[in-house]
Amino acid sequence: MFQFEKTAIRKRKLADPDPEDGYWLNKTPQERLQALEFLRQNHHKGDDAAQTFQRVYRITRRERC
Repeated sequence: MFQFEKTAIRKRKLADPDPEDGYWLNKTPQERLQALEFLRQNHHKGDDAAQTFQRVYRITRRERC
């Protein structure tokens, strides 16, 4: 199971390189998905309607050319 590492939050400019890029690039795709699922569950804790990702679609009518 994924363990969340609590670290201090640091401010930086958006144009600066992200120091966490190397951390996530060294993780396997499985570990990245586990971290994503951990964050999703904690974000929607207690919200039964949000237990799965919502599917969004729209049907549109194309005009004839």
